[in-house]
Amino acid sequence: RSINRAMIGVLDHFKEIQSVQFLLVTGKTEFDEVMESLEKSGVDLKIATHIRVEPYLYDMPQAMAMADLAVFRAGATGLAELTARGVPSILIPYPFAAANHQEFNARVLVNAGAARMILNKDLTAGILIETICDLLKNPDELEKMSIVAKSLGRPDAAKEIATMILDLAK
Repeated sequence: RSINRAMIGVLDHFKEIQSVQFLLVTGKTEFDEVMESLEKSGVDLKIATHIRVEPYLYDMPQAMAMADLAVFRAGATGLAELTARGVPSILIPYPFAAANHQEFNARVLVNAGAARMILNKDLTAGILIETICDLLKNPDELEKMSIVAKSLGRPDAAKEIATMILDLAK
């Protein structure tokens, strides 16, 4: 929920800045609440056509292919998708994940230079806006983050696993 609250502030900040496009995936259970909050904050999605809000995303590969920057939790599957495509990211680890594993996942990307991290306890709209703006003003840094992210990715992981299984079966 805290990411969606922060993103409402981000979208309010960027509602008149057409040069930056946003796709917010809220989750099905929070969609109506987010839409109501956006309306209350003055974000009119009919006017701000550069902002799209969805309850669920069915085509993650397409979204990743179009993304210059992602704001994500730090689950293993999400990070695999980010790194397979080389998408720089701002990671906000879910603080209630078992053994705090999302923070450990995020630190791998942060330490390598592929991502920035904001801990959930520190997350505010202001901090997220500042981080997004800083990265958007530094295309060279975004490019470096992208290169590092891609170097960490394993886009052929399924094929590699299948090959290992077949080799073990022989």
